[in-house]
Amino acid sequence: AKNMMDRYDAISALAFREFEGKEAFLMQRYQEETFHGIKGEIISQILPQMNENATTLTKQALADLDAEVRKAALNNTVRISTELEPLYRKLLQDSSYQVIEKTLDLLSFYFPQNIDEYLKITENEKGNRSLNVRIKHLSIDYQKNNNEEALNELVDYTSNSFEFLTRVNAAETLQEMNQLNETALANLLDATFSFNGRLSGPATQVINHFFEQSAYKRMILNYVSNKTWSDSEFKKVKKYMIP
Repeated sequence: AKNMMDRYDAISALAFREFEGKEAFLMQRYQEETFHGIKGEIISQILPQMNENATTLTKQALADLDAEVRKAALNNTVRISTELEPLYRKLLQDSSYQVIEKTLDLLSFYFPQNIDEYLKITENEKGNRSLNVRIKHLSIDYQKNNNEEALNELVDYTSNSFEFLTRVNAAETLQEMNQLNETALANLLDATFSFNGRLSGPATQVINHFFEQSAYKRMILNYVSNKTWSDSEFKKVKKYMIP
């Protein structure tokens, strides 16, 4: 099929079909294909097989000039062999911040013994507007090394000193880590008062996540009850005064 969408639909439909020579056919199609979406679809069907074709395709996809193809390989990675670890490690210095973030996450999961090496490689990288690489770095550092400085920096990124994309990313990362202190709570409450719904909405969801846990509920209730709020602020925080 010459039309790109027709080619994509044809390849996508093969995910639910089994026939002799299917993998060989997909591998051949991959070599002939130029569109990242179709390459990504082939990757999603081959990589989970964890066989020789999967290894071959992983090597090709991780070295592809198109960042979308490299991302597809990362998003469909189901294990990283010792043989392939150096190829993934190279991506910690990729041109795409999303690739770096995902790679750091994967390598830290599959090779926890190497985490400090991965953190060293990425220690000076900030990432995109949400500081995605730095925030991932801090999260892994704290969870591996219980580094309080990493947690404090992460909490700082929830403050109004930073733009909303950074604040939201930091807040949602604290939720994933299930870590909250009074400084973070103050920053999150400040965020809920924002007129920017793309900040106030996620911040509210993060506070609600912690409020559902008895230990954090007490902390939030005590903090909110002992502060003075304007009328408009009070309307938003009063629900946190009721256990």
